[in-house]
Amino acid sequence: MESSKFTLPLLNTPQSVTVIPQAVMRETGSRSLSEVLRNTPGVTIDAGENGFTASNNFRLRGFNATSDIFIDNSRDNGNYTRDMFNTERVEVFKGAAADNGRGSAGGYVNLVTKAPMLANFVSGETWYGWDHYNSESRKRGTIDANYVVAPNTAIRLNAMVENSGVPGREIALNRPWGVAPSISFGLGADLRATFIYEHQERRDLPDWGVPAASVANMVRSDPIAMMAPRDTFYGLRRDFDNVDANSAEARLAYDILPNVTISNQTRWSQVRRFANYTLPGAPAGGAPPAYVAATGMVTTQNQSYDRTTATLTNLTNLSAKFDTGPFRHELSTGIDYSLERSFSYRFNDTQGSTFIFSPDPDRFQTPAIPLNTNKLGAETIAGYAYDSIHLHPQWILTGGVRVEGYHLAIGMKDLAGLPTGNYDGYTNSATTVGGKVGVVYKPIEKASLYGAVGWSNEPVGANFLNSADISRGDDRAVVTLVPGSQPIRMVNYEIGGKWDAFDGRLSTTLALFHTVKTVPITGCFGNPPGLPGAGCIGGAAQPITLKGYGDQIAQGVEFGVSGNVTDNWRMFGGFLIMRTEQKHAFYLDWFRMAASPGDYPVFAPGVDAPAAFLNGFYRRGTSGDELAFAPNVTGNLWTTYHLPETPVTLGGGLNYSSESWAGRQDYGDRIVPNGRFGKLPGYFIVNLMSSFELYKDVVLSLNIDNVANTKYAISTNYGAQRVILGTPRAYRFSVSFRF
Repeated sequence: MESSKFTLPLLNTPQSVTVIPQAVMRETGSRSLSEVLRNTPGVTIDAGENGFTASNNFRLRGFNATSDIFIDNSRDNGNYTRDMFNTERVEVFKGAAADNGRGSAGGYVNLVTKAPMLANFVSGETWYGWDHYNSESRKRGTIDANYVVAPNTAIRLNAMVENSGVPGREIALNRPWGVAPSISFGLGADLRATFIYEHQERRDLPDWGVPAASVANMVRSDPIAMMAPRDTFYGLRRDFDNVDANSAEARLAYDILPNVTISNQTRWSQVRRFANYTLPGAPAGGAPPAYVAATGMVTTQNQSYDRTTATLTNLTNLSAKFDTGPFRHELSTGIDYSLERSFSYRFNDTQGSTFIFSPDPDRFQTPAIPLNTNKLGAETIAGYAYDSIHLHPQWILTGGVRVEGYHLAIGMKDLAGLPTGNYDGYTNSATTVGGKVGVVYKPIEKASLYGAVGWSNEPVGANFLNSADISRGDDRAVVTLVPGSQPIRMVNYEIGGKWDAFDGRLSTTLALFHTVKTVPITGCFGNPPGLPGAGCIGGAAQPITLKGYGDQIAQGVEFGVSGNVTDNWRMFGGFLIMRTEQKHAFYLDWFRMAASPGDYPVFAPGVDAPAAFLNGFYRRGTSGDELAFAPNVTGNLWTTYHLPETPVTLGGGLNYSSESWAGRQDYGDRIVPNGRFGKLPGYFIVNLMSSFELYKDVVLSLNIDNVANTKYAISTNYGAQRVILGTPRAYRFSVSFRF
């Protein structure tokens, strides 16, 4: 693991951690972070709202983790497609913990950047991909060159260029390129320094999916709409999604003593994303509807997203190994500082329509225009200390605490620079305490059993730097802001075991977890029936007042495997069985019903849940419902086998997800009952791969994704109006080399 905050090796760490190596990313053809994350169970992709794309919108164990992406343990803000060309590996940490500060109940993701090393090599890959639909072919090339230029000094250059269609989707294009030079001094010495710069650009023509009516087993499925060709594009040819991302990183490390190291990392990043896109789906309020069966017309929306985000982090750490009497300690302590800023325009949406079977990509639709601006600023300073105490050759006590001071400021202006809305000038400061503690027992050297608890917090507004609502044109830009509420609290309990089998070649893990996230729930002004002042003052008022708190719970068991079964047989995968639930008092549902009655379907009282009488109808409560987009079962497997005495390697993979409820339950500003918008269907996909070593270090590969050509949905928006389709049967031929 990359983080110096972890004081034990992965085998002895009392937490579920999945490390996705470069080999798996290369063999599966994973180019973006969302593609990489499909190689670990418990990750689901959201279709996104208000400019947040499916390429960067995901959940871990049922909880949204879009704001919890780190690069080299520094928070990486900005909603953009993160290309993997300069990534060595991806680390997925499951469960609440305050390792890097505020975070998701489900965990966080850390991308480890490629850095120079003491070796000379040049490696690269070129590939060409195609399918049987009207999508454009896919072309991509990467190079990775590392040279030792002086004793203990090396340079490295990574670069990438791509011009590709989207598999199974006509017209849409992905056109990124990037370059990342780096240099390291003092490699292998006591004093080391590394400097890394990375630039990524994208000039994409985005695909925002298909009407849910055209996909089977959705609540809006329509038999006529399902006859529409799979590759039908409902956007406009003039749509665009432009990204300019830059980052610079400086790392210093000094071994003060053989067992004492002090390190400092400073990272700056800036991301500007400007997009105008057209998607199938009804506007807020549902009129006109997303699809009119009688006419075959699809409602479309044109939206825009324009945001610049800058982040500066400084991480200082002291790591030491020492003894106190009979006990051996592995200590990590330090100070983290971050300064995060963003500026964004807020836009209106415009509506249009097109025919479901033959949409015109050159049709006229009034583009979205800017209405207001947002400025957000967050400053954080934190101190932490983690220690692992070896009490006995078989027993380890590990844990620590992080104290974090957080300050948020919001500015909301119209285009003339005048204040607008209710939250211009809003500030919030909070001090939170998070941490973890665990006990590890080692029955044998290559195995461990453990029990642990971790807890973290999310202060009011802490997710706004990566909020999907920020492009909305009114106070809904900060819709999850709940003045006066306590920070969101998250706790994860976990017991498990790890075993490095087959002489340490194959790592296996098993964990049982129970996660609780406590969120504020809002409602309209007034009191529920039976109390003085019952009713909503002014009718269904904006849900801006705190009414109470509720729990969101996920619990289950997760199994993982990674490594070599034999010298020729390699395996990587995982399997998760999970049950989720939300719990809160019924009177809180009443407030949510009064604020958003359309979210709650009419229901017969007393059947299987309490019901309230509102606007002439009974409506069901939601306590006991499952969380949205949290499938009960997910699994993945990737395996390869090198045929002995031949240049041939065969491989393949499986991806499975059970069905899950559509809805919106991340925060208490919106609670959508199970069944209101139906379910996102499950899927089972098989992928195949073969490779041939043409010459030494030159390999030809052929991948076939989705061998059965299953039409399946990987995600939908919360109202299940539109769907992002998974890759159809697609082919990829590649040539890779390393000299």
